[in-house]
Amino acid sequence: MTDTVLTIAATDSSNGAGTTADLATMSCFGVYGVAAVTAVTAQNLSRVLAVKPVKNKIFTKELEALTSGSMPDIKVIKLGLIPNEKLLRTTVTFLRERKKLNPDLVVVWDPVAVAGTGGELSEVNYSLWLHILLPLVDVFTPNLDEAMALCEGFKPDFSSLANCIDGLTGLAKYFKKMGAGTVYLKGGHLSDLVKSVVKSGKAHHGREDSGDLSEYRRLTEYVYDVTVTGENDDTCYFCCRKTASVSDGVGVHGTGCIMASAIASMMAKGHTAVDAIAFAKAYMTRGIENSVDVGAGSRLFKHGFINNADMLRYFPVMARTVDELELVCSPEKNAGFASCSHSLGLYPVV
Repeated sequence: MTDTVLTIAATDSSNGAGTTADLATMSCFGVYGVAAVTAVTAQNLSRVLAVKPVKNKIFTKELEALTSGSMPDIKVIKLGLIPNEKLLRTTVTFLRERKKLNPDLVVVWDPVAVAGTGGELSEVNYSLWLHILLPLVDVFTPNLDEAMALCEGFKPDFSSLANCIDGLTGLAKYFKKMGAGTVYLKGGHLSDLVKSVVKSGKAHHGREDSGDLSEYRRLTEYVYDVTVTGENDDTCYFCCRKTASVSDGVGVHGTGCIMASAIASMMAKGHTAVDAIAFAKAYMTRGIENSVDVGAGSRLFKHGFINNADMLRYFPVMARTVDELELVCSPEKNAGFASCSHSLGLYPVV
């Protein structure tokens, strides 16, 4: 049986995001990717020039063609840019019908509304649609900016790593409570937000010019992602150091699309949501770290076929509590284990 993933998204003329990035990612993960195009965009790695939604009639025919008897069954649907409410209504109806036919169908939603390079892409007010969409979604993958836009009034507490992570966890649980099976809140924008708040003088603890840099460094030198899943809202955290290309302020185009497509691909191959997220995170880190500098302040994500030995060093640290995060993600050099006054002999670690 062919593992098939359908991406419902827009084109990207620069080949960095949208359906082209989705299909490239799916190919690298060894699944069969198909696409229903929602819009044609004129964009490059720096900005969006124009967005033209497809006609709803054409979009409906795309979905009909991809679910006909001559096509392999779709295991996972990845949602990307949906430019208007007419196409969104068609998408919701399609998801409901497909889930009735196949209760095991997985839906991964990357809530694209604004391009990472700037520029409005969708006229949909997703805040009004969350109660309709999220119950149909198995994995919801907003970045911090998107999550904050969808949850008006949320303000992270930057006084400490613990307070900040607690706030992000509460934000993820907000979407989980609205019906999503798993919420994967990406924290890649956290460091920029912390820096802007500190620079504006609205936060003082751990400021860059203070004597104790530990909290500031923890919040700005690392990427923290929050995952909430299951009936009991099981929570885990993924953490890794920011890669050089991101730390120097140079953005990589299309990472949200690629991340969601990688998760969708892993789930099509039978992995759980948390395992799929961990592997997709490793793929993302590798692709950003090896991204290609194309000039003008832009970098192009580096795709590549998956080699488990090569991927191993890119896997994120996983923690179950904030205390574990604080142990692992410390800007101070690791001093190693404390000395012991006598020989421990055989010392099993279980």
